[in-house]
Amino acid sequence: MRLGSSLNRALTALAIASQICSSKSSDGFVSRTDSSAFSRCVGACGLQSWVLINILQALKIESRFVNFYGMPDQGNHTAVEAKVDGAWILLDPTFEVFFNDDQGNPLSTADVVKLDIMARAESIRHVGIESGAENTIRVSPLPLGYWEGKFFSENHYALAEAFRPVDKENVGPLNLTLTLNVGDVFPRLSCETEVACELLWLKETNSRLNDLDRSNDISLLARKLGLYSPYFIGEPKLVINSLNPGQTYLIQIETIMESVLKIFTPNQTLIHLVNCQSNSKMSMYTFVATALTEDFILSPASNRSNSLTRISIVPQDGDPNSC
Repeated sequence: MRLGSSLNRALTALAIASQICSSKSSDGFVSRTDSSAFSRCVGACGLQSWVLINILQALKIESRFVNFYGMPDQGNHTAVEAKVDGAWILLDPTFEVFFNDDQGNPLSTADVVKLDIMARAESIRHVGIESGAENTIRVSPLPLGYWEGKFFSENHYALAEAFRPVDKENVGPLNLTLTLNVGDVFPRLSCETEVACELLWLKETNSRLNDLDRSNDISLLARKLGLYSPYFIGEPKLVINSLNPGQTYLIQIETIMESVLKIFTPNQTLIHLVNCQSNSKMSMYTFVATALTEDFILSPASNRSNSLTRISIVPQDGDPNSC
């Protein structure tokens, strides 16, 4: 395939970005603000996507980041969408891939996550530079065993809990759902930083994210409360199943920093905070169930970001205002 059409130029940009980044020695990660970021390109998916976007912009092709949230094995992942012939297509420089439909047309992120990917692995294409041929790229099916050791596969895009294109037109709330049953207890994560907590949360929940049952996913992003600049403000929904109507329940929530959360019902009614916990990072709330399943909104009491490290829902006997 030679340079010419906008699709060819976009795929050439993908091949060049992937080659730039994959050929660098791993001598330490750099940020995109580092003056050597483009030449060194030793970084994760975000930096590789940034390199691709710069190449696409140089080729006068409109592009934007696309973020995947709550993805198995990865936590979150970043790729790129490029506008080709008036339509957005998904390009992933980290893994040097894009997707085609049955007619060979490249697919957008929205199209990809709708696919029955596990039965459609043949729709994914690998892009590389053709050896010895200037300005020529090679598009081919994935080599056998391509995903081995990468902690990734073609179905990861569809298994992500949510995705969002990120540009000036796509900034706002992204509120994912945290679903628990009565009696579920997520043990306290022994971590002091956001990165450490994120890795432990992913380890605790990865088996649920990897299976095909979407109802049991425990959102990685739902545990990030408050401002997640510059992409969204998080007020995740908490769904509690297996309730007994008329029974009083206690919600216990522990966060990484000292903070009190506000918990609202969908009609914006605050539920009762029990003020008897000496641990300033622990908040306790009670409510009387009115249905088998109840929905709540978790909202931080301040503007700073905070993260859940433990949450449990247990039946409570006696006075709902007591400890």
